[in-house]
Amino acid sequence: MKEQKYLKEEIAHMANSNLPATMKAAIMTKPLEIIIEELPVPQVGIDEVLVKVMAVGICGSDIHYYEHGKLAIVGLPAQEEIPLNVPSIADNEFDIYGVFRYANTYPSGIAILTSGLADIQSLITDRYPLSQTQEAMERARTNKSGSLKVIIYPNEQF
Repeated sequence: MKEQKYLKEEIAHMANSNLPATMKAAIMTKPLEIIIEELPVPQVGIDEVLVKVMAVGICGSDIHYYEHGKLAIVGLPAQEEIPLNVPSIADNEFDIYGVFRYANTYPSGIAILTSGLADIQSLITDRYPLSQTQEAMERARTNKSGSLKVIIYPNEQF
């Protein structure tokens, strides 16, 4: 058991040593305003993974929160408690909502996407790099009849 814990610690250390020090992140500072900031890359702990996001789709609830300053927390965090920036929440009058609606939907979605029955690429009408997140949100918000799915590519490769 002790050897297994040591091995997990060594793997976590190796994973962290290969990560870049910082990453870019899109941050909503108030309704209708998104900025891009350089933040430290989270460190990987024992029994944790760090996921590299290749693309993000904007959905209707994202637009709603973007317009009205509401924050949706989807799912549950791994830890019991997480820190919140209370001054920012109060200053910008954010409303925080918990959402637990994605349970058991991924297998069906993956099956549909991998079946080849749908032309997935035709669903993506707009593509933006992370540096243009604000523009992507505005496009999704103001062009509802012309933009079916707006995608943001954090690594700016699309």
